[in-house]
Amino acid sequence: MIKRLFIKNYFNYKALNFNCFFLSCIYFLGCNSNNTELNKTSSTTYSSDTAFIHQTIAKANFFKQKNFDSLFFYSNTALQKSITINYKFGQAKSLYGVATYYRRKGNYPLALNYAQQVAHLYDSLSKIKDLVEAKFLLANIYKEMGGEKGVTSYLDEGLKQARDAGLIAIQNSYTAGEITSLNMQGIILKDIANNNGQKNLYDTVFNFYKKGVELVRLTGEGREDLQKLHNNIAQIYYLHYKNYTKALAHLDTSIQINIADNTPLGLTYNYDATSSTYLAMDKYDLAKEYAHKMLTLSQSLKTPFRVLDAYNVLLRTNKKMGSNDSALYYMEKATALNDSMNNIKKTAQIAEMQTKYETQKKEDEILKLNITNETKNKNKLLVSKAIDYNG
Repeated sequence: MIKRLFIKNYFNYKALNFNCFFLSCIYFLGCNSNNTELNKTSSTTYSSDTAFIHQTIAKANFFKQKNFDSLFFYSNTALQKSITINYKFGQAKSLYGVATYYRRKGNYPLALNYAQQVAHLYDSLSKIKDLVEAKFLLANIYKEMGGEKGVTSYLDEGLKQARDAGLIAIQNSYTAGEITSLNMQGIILKDIANNNGQKNLYDTVFNFYKKGVELVRLTGEGREDLQKLHNNIAQIYYLHYKNYTKALAHLDTSIQINIADNTPLGLTYNYDATSSTYLAMDKYDLAKEYAHKMLTLSQSLKTPFRVLDAYNVLLRTNKKMGSNDSALYYMEKATALNDSMNNIKKTAQIAEMQTKYETQKKEDEILKLNITNETKNKNKLLVSKAIDYNG
């Protein structure tokens, strides 16, 4: 729907732009002496519009970890204004928020579509740091698509996007981007290791995370990734090295950072990993406690994919405890939510296919019309040549 609105507004803007141009020509012919004042007014209006857009995007960013509906509202408001004044940078920034919203809601086809538009816009504007961030967004979407379904091709594409972003960051001395790349590559490689049984990759993953933490320590850059890195290091400690004490220590560090930074979404990952660590230690009460914390927080954030993960954590916990009724309950909840999310994705895919079909149909009609016109022109030319020859 956003895409259609985007296109509709874009062409409305083009028509409006033409009318404004026509009127301005008349105005120029009638009163040339007022042009300087007119340009000043136009420039001031444009500046105030771009200021409004950036203020609205800042509001959207404030909510990106807290309230995804507000993130969408402010991002879409900024997007419509950016389209109206043909402000490409504003369009890219706004679309990033829209793509993030659909990613958080688990609607990956739409998220991917908008994220690709963001990357294209930043590339065309030569905004290097922003392009790097857009590639990370794409990497995250592919990672989540591949992680949910166990599809290696999606994970491979996510890994490629993360590596490409890292190379661009290194070439442009963007240390924060390099740190994010290390974290993202580690996350995706861990999923690939789990899918393919390549446990030897865990050491590589661990080294990526440790290097990221060291870069933050040495440069002071990339602090926003520090809580993620500690959380992910903890996962390797409890999954691979079976060192639960170190795992809990890193998780505690990550939790403290997330609380200080007021990033509740990050806390859902902390509670997930903490529950899994206690489950591995056979401390079932603590495992259940953190699993329920994860579920409650995920539900308050209205993030279906995190709620789904929480159901699965509770399913595993209750199954290991021998609480079969509770395990069955959470299995049914997980199945119902997963089906609901798949239906949303299918609806988005059908809508996208319908749009592509209608676009292709229009292109075919235009092509047929062009061929018809070309044939008519050739016939006219032949008649004209015949007349010339006979004459």
